[in-house]
Amino acid sequence: MTDIPLLLDQLIISALNAHASDIHIQPYPSNYRIRFRSDGLLYDFQSYESSVATHICARIKVLAQLDVAEKRRPQDGTFPFSHIPYDSDIRVSTFPSQYGEKLVLRLLDKTSHYKTLDQVGLSPHLQAQLSKAVSQDNGCIILTGPTGSGKTTTAHALLSTLAISEKNVVTLEDPIEYVFPGVTQSAIQPLLGLTFAAGLRALLRQDPDVILLGEIRDAETAQVAIQAALTGHQVITTLHTTDAPSALLRLIHMGCESFLVAAAVQIIVAQRLARRICSSCIQKVPIQSEQALVLRKFGFECTHLYEGAGCEDCRGTGCSGRIGIFEVLILTPAIRSACIEGANYDKVVALAAQEGMQSLTEDAFMKLSQGSIPFSEWSRIALCF
Repeated sequence: MTDIPLLLDQLIISALNAHASDIHIQPYPSNYRIRFRSDGLLYDFQSYESSVATHICARIKVLAQLDVAEKRRPQDGTFPFSHIPYDSDIRVSTFPSQYGEKLVLRLLDKTSHYKTLDQVGLSPHLQAQLSKAVSQDNGCIILTGPTGSGKTTTAHALLSTLAISEKNVVTLEDPIEYVFPGVTQSAIQPLLGLTFAAGLRALLRQDPDVILLGEIRDAETAQVAIQAALTGHQVITTLHTTDAPSALLRLIHMGCESFLVAAAVQIIVAQRLARRICSSCIQKVPIQSEQALVLRKFGFECTHLYEGAGCEDCRGTGCSGRIGIFEVLILTPAIRSACIEGANYDKVVALAAQEGMQSLTEDAFMKLSQGSIPFSEWSRIALCF
């Protein structure tokens, strides 16, 4: 008889060994497909017979304290997983599908250490700008980008620059992904009424110097965050927009007064994650005519590119790990004035370019020419705009 607990442990350990962020357990008519998400991409791990996989799914639901008998509606839960050298929290999401329940397990490795600013992919110039912004006594630093773009990693990298022993640093997150020594960390619990807005109001009575707010999701949270930044607190938060200039307009559309946004926001960072060329098999290659044509459309020129040949270290993909692509908008007096006057998106973008802002596409090209990312990753980012 199959040892289901052992089989599940082996599955999770394999995913952690592969540095996967998620495990997908997907039902098909005759079996279950198991895939890992690594460096942002899904790849097949193996498949299980349905008779075995259903028992694995039931075991996961028991550990996550979910209703094992309920298969018609989505459920969410968590459970801890410890196996030397790993100590992780597993977030479980179930979803009904045509052939049964699909499960996705998000792996949060508590032993992984937060990165510093010089490890996330920032150029020295941008790193200096962010270090200066986070050293201020008050104001709002906003990190923008889609889900999975590394915003939380950058937020904690910003905290790593602070003299934590001299400041009261409090975080409100969903969930707590990195344990940060010397920092008071809390996770929201909506079912208990601890939302981002309610939690932010409460922690403002805790005499904080620096607040890391996991996300601005609604108008109430946006308004409280802006008020906090205006009343002597340093606020680091995230917002879902496509680029940095859009964040200003998004806050205004959420009901924040434009003059308050202009006064509170110091700097906005938009970011993406791009797959990094494997250092074990990187090679210099001549640029193809089609690639040169695409680059010219964006105003770029180069004579050669870099790519990974594929090896055991990168499972033949040519890429290993990821690097951040950044766009940093500093609110200069000209941009603050335009914000107060109700400038549209195109006006803010034009002003930002005049003030020296490097776009996401430009930062991606810099990393392309340096041999950090392949052409496929540059084009994926560039063609989004």
